[in-house]
Amino acid sequence: MLRETVLFDALHSELAAMLDDHREIDSDRVATTILENDGQRMLTIGIVGDGLDGNGSHHVDRQRTEGQVPEAVQGLGPEFFTWMYLRYRWVFEPEYRPE
Repeated sequence: MLRETVLFDALHSELAAMLDDHREIDSDRVATTILENDGQRMLTIGIVGDGLDGNGSHHVDRQRTEGQVPEAVQGLGPEFFTWMYLRYRWVFEPEYRPE
């Protein structure tokens, strides 16, 4: 489990700060829930303007395999996401962006 690790703490702090800036919710609780549920039923991709997005949601459809998710995320573009989970941030690095 990711909880009680340096990575969890770093992601939690970053996510909670973003939630504080953009939503009127208990950002600590929501950030904890998002990170604890990651990998249970879906992998968290990021936070979009209207909520959480994962590889089982409407933005990146349920039919995609894990290998197809980076391409779908690239198609949406970095501006689509308010916050992105660490595992997918690399897809917007210049060397991985499609021409």
